[in-house]
Amino acid sequence: MNDFSDFPLYFIQQEFMRAIGQIKDHADYTTPRIVQFLYQQLYYNDNQRNEYDDSPLIVAIIDGLTYTVPHKVDYKMEQVLKHVKQVLPKIVCYLNIDKKMPSYQQIISAACLRFISKLIQYGHIMDNLKDSSIFSAHLKRGQSFHVRCTAIQLLALFIKNESSERDLNTILSLIEFDQSPFIRSNAVQQLYKTPSLHKTSRLFPQ
Repeated sequence: MNDFSDFPLYFIQQEFMRAIGQIKDHADYTTPRIVQFLYQQLYYNDNQRNEYDDSPLIVAIIDGLTYTVPHKVDYKMEQVLKHVKQVLPKIVCYLNIDKKMPSYQQIISAACLRFISKLIQYGHIMDNLKDSSIFSAHLKRGQSFHVRCTAIQLLALFIKNESSERDLNTILSLIEFDQSPFIRSNAVQQLYKTPSLHKTSRLFPQ
C-alpha cells in the first residue's frame, strides 16, 4: 500500500528504484534478483487508498527495469533476460492503461516506450513488437508533448539502427507539416543527432 505523506521519502523512493536497476556485479551484469525485485514493485503496486498520484513512482520503477536490459547475452545473462522478458506484458499493460486513463503528460507511456525501445535496440524483443509502428503511433496529435518528444527520439534511434526510409519520411513529415513549432524543432534536433544520416547511408544512395 503506497503512502506518500512523507514527501522527502517519496522522492528518495523514486530514485532508489532507478539506482537499484543500475547495480551491476564485477563483470557488469545485473543479477536476476534485482529484476525480480523491481518487477514485484511494479506488479504489487497498490495506490487505491493513497490520495497522491503514483505515476512518478511507476515511471521510476520502469526506468529501473530499463537499466536492467542486458546489451549482450551470454550464458550468465540468459536468466536475467528471461526475467526481463517476463516484465514485457506488464509494461504493455501499463502502456494500454495510460491510453485510457492518461497520467500527467503521459509520463507512464513515455517510460514504457523507452523500455520497449531498449529491448528492440539490443535485439531481445518478440517479433510482433519489433516494429517502429509502436513509436509512430505516439507521434500523432492528441498525445502529450512529452510522449511525442519521447517517440521522436526513439524513432530516430530506430532509424539509426535499421536505416528505415519509412521512419525517416515519418519524421520529415512532422518537420514539414506539424502544427507545433516545438515538435518540429525537436524532430530536427533528433535527426541532427542521428549519425546514420550522411551521404554513405543506405537512405541516401549515391
